[in-house]
Amino acid sequence: MNESDDFYDRIGGVALGAPVRILLGHHDEATAYVRGRACYWIERRPGWGQRMCQQTAHWTNVHRWGYKAAVAMFLDDDGDVRWAYLPKGATAARIESFARRFAEAMADAHFAAAIKLARECAPSATTRTIEKVAQPPVGAPPWGEP
Repeated sequence: MNESDDFYDRIGGVALGAPVRILLGHHDEATAYVRGRACYWIERRPGWGQRMCQQTAHWTNVHRWGYKAAVAMFLDDDGDVRWAYLPKGATAARIESFARRFAEAMADAHFAAAIKLARECAPSATTRTIEKVAQPPVGAPPWGEP
């Protein structure tokens, strides 16, 4: 497995196995996926991205993670809800790898739109870097020699 194929779940640092069942269409509290006493959904905010949300019977507030370029929610082998994300500014190779791994999620309009936007915003191989401009020595006037 190469670096572009490594995706981590919400616990962090735990490599993901193959998703057993991708969860689609859970975009707000009304359409949340309910498992036991917890509700899960992926919130979308135009211009910000997507983020995972969770609420349990013990919490009065909703726990919201940070915005990512794209988020996929799925069940693992044990039936636990997991999620994987594509970070903002991901390379084109990483975006394509993520899209292949969660190809079934492309049926969800929100996920497909997030992947499309990530592809449009990905840094390309032809992006030029700005060269560092030489600075005048300390104490010298910025317009050159006196």
